[in-house]
Amino acid sequence: MPGLNEILLTYKARHGINTQKDEMHRKFQSLPLKFFLERPIREDFLEYSARDVEDLVEVYHCMVEKFTEVS
Repeated sequence: MPGLNEILLTYKARHGINTQKDEMHRKFQSLPLKFFLERPIREDFLEYSARDVEDLVEVYHCMVEKFTEVS
């Protein structure tokens, strides 16, 4: 299964790939699971997550456009 960065490249997302992915994944792996239940959420995690959401919305619209071209 492709990762989000591979999908972003495939659909030529205007932001390109998310260069924070590797760094954030290393941080995620070093934290206890209960960390993700704590609030408020750290600013760096919010920024990272918001970027993923923004990119996913863009890719969704690209996919819908491609499907409607084929139909």
